[in-house]
Amino acid sequence: MFIRLAKNLIFLLCILPWMIPFNIHGQNRIDSLEQELGLEKSDSLKVQLHTHLGQLHRLIGAHDSSLMHFQYALDYYQSQNNKKAEADLIIEIGETYRNNDVPDRAMDYFLQGIKIYEERNHFDGITTTYNKMADLVMRQNDYPKAKMYSEKVDEILRHSPYPPAKAHWYMNKGRVFNSERQFDSAIYYHQLAIDLFDSVQMYHDKGRALHNRANSLRELRRFDEAMALCLEALDIPDLRNNIKSQIFTILLISNIYQDTNQLDKSIEYCLQGLALATKHNFMDRKRVALLYLSQTYERARSFDSAYYYHKRYANMIESIFDKEKYEQVNRLNTLYETEKKEQTIAIQQANLEAREATIALQQSRQNQLFYGIGFSILIGAILLFAYVQKTRTNQLLSQQKLEIEKQNSEREVLLKEIHHRVKNNLQVISSLLSMQSRKMKDSDAKVAVKEGQSRIKSMSLIHQKLYSEGNLSRINMKEYIADLSGFLFKSYKTDAQIEQLVEADEISLDVDTAVPLGLIINELISNALKYAFAPEEQGHVSIRLKKHDNAYQLQVADSGNGLPKDFDKKQSMGMRLVHILVDQLDADLQIDQTDGLLFTIIFSDKRAA
Repeated sequence: MFIRLAKNLIFLLCILPWMIPFNIHGQNRIDSLEQELGLEKSDSLKVQLHTHLGQLHRLIGAHDSSLMHFQYALDYYQSQNNKKAEADLIIEIGETYRNNDVPDRAMDYFLQGIKIYEERNHFDGITTTYNKMADLVMRQNDYPKAKMYSEKVDEILRHSPYPPAKAHWYMNKGRVFNSERQFDSAIYYHQLAIDLFDSVQMYHDKGRALHNRANSLRELRRFDEAMALCLEALDIPDLRNNIKSQIFTILLISNIYQDTNQLDKSIEYCLQGLALATKHNFMDRKRVALLYLSQTYERARSFDSAYYYHKRYANMIESIFDKEKYEQVNRLNTLYETEKKEQTIAIQQANLEAREATIALQQSRQNQLFYGIGFSILIGAILLFAYVQKTRTNQLLSQQKLEIEKQNSEREVLLKEIHHRVKNNLQVISSLLSMQSRKMKDSDAKVAVKEGQSRIKSMSLIHQKLYSEGNLSRINMKEYIADLSGFLFKSYKTDAQIEQLVEADEISLDVDTAVPLGLIINELISNALKYAFAPEEQGHVSIRLKKHDNAYQLQVADSGNGLPKDFDKKQSMGMRLVHILVDQLDADLQIDQTDGLLFTIIFSDKRAA
């Protein structure tokens, strides 16, 4: 392993001169603008310089400096009550957080900015921001929400054409089609985006569209076309100042070389991407580069290096989760301190009003007899005491409420951490099985290990979705089935031309139901891909999940050869497991061999929502 790492270090030293031009022009421009800023006297021109510096710092990954410049400009526009410019700066800050992989903060700022745009019917700003929000949620694999934002853009563009927003809409639509594995449609929309970006001279965004089209071509195994688009993107001058976009494209080139089994070149480009991501602190790209290196070294049978990079990748995942937990605790503490200060101010204000009332009462009684004055003071004191007691009681109740909310939040964080660690442990087990299987000579044992990996993956996906989504107890089965079937189709590569069909209602199931159901789907799809079709045969495998009244119906079908006549269900490991899991769900299983093979399972949710 140390020899391999030493070679990698020598390679990085060799490519360092090639990496420097990526941001030397941007740094020179920053130095020039900072000199102008020091000499400029006009406030309005200073604000323009701060805004431009914020954009340049963001491009080279200096996010703290970017936020500092944007905040200066935002404070100025707020003091001038310039709402349009204020919204523009809020969106720039959100874009910086998006670029720095802080999605929650980015979405907060996008929502603030779009609210101002909508109050003033500023359609250019509205469409641009919705496109950014769609891109943000797609980075979190939330494609249904991305579709929703894109539809809002489409509705506005029908009445108010705006070419830059239209081009971004084309690009986002292509990415959605890519996620649905409709690659021809994705390529079509990416080309529309490329042409439109070119016509409005938005060359940096044209580079992103070229990258996305290349990724769709790679999925169709049109590697030469994909590589040509990647090199064209890297040649765009406007893209050379955007380090993160450069890293995206470099890692895509690495993937293309891996797909074509040119593993040395794949590792070289992956190391370039890792070096750039590390230098400029792009943690999300660094994680991807480490994962790709682990996978490529594993394919190259360099297991020590594969384990080394996989361990670094796993450590990064753990540190990111700890950082999110720390930030959440800080946010809760800030909210608590803010509310506590507001309560203190309210109490002081109430006490002041009570004192003023007492003074007014005393002044109105000056000409009355002494006992009348004493009586009035006594009544005032009693009322004040009662008010203070009530205020203290309310304060105590508020503190108890905050403590309960804090405990609930901590429990939620703990649940997320549990699901996160379970998913990571399952992934480590799967990786260990993969490494062990490469040393096995018994083909039956290798098949058994591979089947075990797919079963582990079906459970790992459930825990991944639980910690990455808001609901910690129920699984969105439509997304889960699409992810699981996509994984299995990639894992069981056959010579047959098999079409994948997934139809599922928007159904959320409890974990106790989702786990056995996921294992059943894994077994039935795996068996179809392995045994149902002859080489070069065309066919399809379909998965349907529908809700009927208070029950659910799962159907897994293939157009293959069906079960052999001498098939013994009791001797088949897969069928025995399916029957055990069906019994666990208290479900009914029906098998139909009229046209291919159709499994129908009727079940109910163990914990109905």
